[in-house]
Amino acid sequence: MNPPPHKLGLASSLLLCILLSLFQSGINYASEPSASITLTSLTGKTLHPLQKQNTKASVIIFITTDCPIANALIPEINRIYDHYKTAGIQLTLAHVDPGLSKKEARHHAKDYALRPPIVIDTQHLLVKASQAKLTPQCAVFDAQGKLVYSGRINNQWADYGKRRAQASEHNLRDTLDAILAGKKIQQARTQAIGCYIPNLD
Repeated sequence: MNPPPHKLGLASSLLLCILLSLFQSGINYASEPSASITLTSLTGKTLHPLQKQNTKASVIIFITTDCPIANALIPEINRIYDHYKTAGIQLTLAHVDPGLSKKEARHHAKDYALRPPIVIDTQHLLVKASQAKLTPQCAVFDAQGKLVYSGRINNQWADYGKRRAQASEHNLRDTLDAILAGKKIQQARTQAIGCYIPNLD
C-alpha cells in the first residue's frame, strides 16, 4: 500500500531540511576522498598532498618537463615555496605526464633546482581533484579540504607568446595571504596560460 500523499510531502520536507542543514554547515563531501590520496615523492617519501595535517592550506602546482611557461616560472615557484613553507602552507609539485620516469623527473628537478616536494601523478588523482587542465595551473585547498582557488600563479603571461617583463598580479600569493590573514579570497578562479595536461590512455 502506498503512503498517503501528505506523508510523502512530510518526508520530502524533512529530507530537504537535512540536506539544507548539511550544506549550510560547510561540509564538503566532494573534497573528502581527495584527502586520502597518497603518492610517493621523487625522494621516496610518502606524501598526502591534500591531507589536513596541521596545514592552513595545501597547494598543488602541475608541471611537465617540457612546458616552457611552467619551466620559466620555476624561480617564482621556489620563492613561493620558501616564503610560505613555515607558515602552514603545504606545496607539492605534480608532474602530469603519466609516461614520465622517476629518472627523467629527477633530472628535470636537478636541472631547474626545484625545491618543493615532487610527485608524478600517473593516474591523475590530483588532476581530477583539482579540476586542472593546464600546466603550470595551481590549485589551493583550505584546511577543510575545499578547493578555494584554481588558476594561474601570476599574470606574467598575458597570452600565449605575450610575456610581461614583470607580473602585476600575484594570484597565488594573494590567495595564500588571504587564507593566512583569515580574509575572503578575492578571486577563486583565474585563467591559467600554459600547456594542456595530456589525457590518460
